[in-house]
Amino acid sequence: MPTTCCPQTYSATLGLIGIGDHSNQRHPLTGGGMTCAFRDAVLLADNLASIPNLRSDNPVELTHIHAKMQRAILAYSRQRFTHSCCINILSWALYRVFGTVVSMRHACFDYFLRGGVCVSEPMDMLSGLQPSPLVLLYHYYRVMLFGAYNLITLSGTYAGVHPVTKKPLQPSTSELVFNTMTFFVNPMRLFGAVYLLAYATYVFLPLGWMEIISLWKLIDPTSWYARAIIRPFERTIVKTFRKAGKPVSL
Repeated sequence: MPTTCCPQTYSATLGLIGIGDHSNQRHPLTGGGMTCAFRDAVLLADNLASIPNLRSDNPVELTHIHAKMQRAILAYSRQRFTHSCCINILSWALYRVFGTVVSMRHACFDYFLRGGVCVSEPMDMLSGLQPSPLVLLYHYYRVMLFGAYNLITLSGTYAGVHPVTKKPLQPSTSELVFNTMTFFVNPMRLFGAVYLLAYATYVFLPLGWMEIISLWKLIDPTSWYARAIIRPFERTIVKTFRKAGKPVSL
């Protein structure tokens, strides 16, 4: 599915802010756009609620109100990643998991079959109820380690399937021990487990960097030095290393 992957934007215009897809984009696979928009609206409203009065006929007081509004907008922009990054990373990661490596897809399905927190917490993150990057990281690598375990033991409802009958193998305890012992002398299975963990890291790290790391969390994008020095430098970098599409967050 062709779509655009854009990191979070930080407005360089005083008083201007966007929510939902205006701030950044995620893959439509998980339908997280409206969830992010609602969470953004609540977070922005909470930051603006600290301003006692948004109207005034006094020009001096109105200037102070505008300054407070800009600080609230900047605080919102720097805080929203706590809920948006989980939804965004999950959308792109699940798209890669379901669309490319079969072992990753099997690992995900087998992990969900365990039930309990293996299903409830990932669903809570997708729905925006538990916006925790650490919980996301925990479950993401737990899925992949569980997938590697299935490759080692040739088990799992989806991973451990007979090549001819397509039915789960359901190995006994002795067969699990034998499969584990023979894993280290089977280069194809060994490569499959290593590749699974390596590819999972290859998918996650760029997404985590794009969602969490940003220079604008430390610098006010509306300041004069940001407009005069940092923005032109960012444009040059983006145009140099990005082959298609216009620069984002500018």
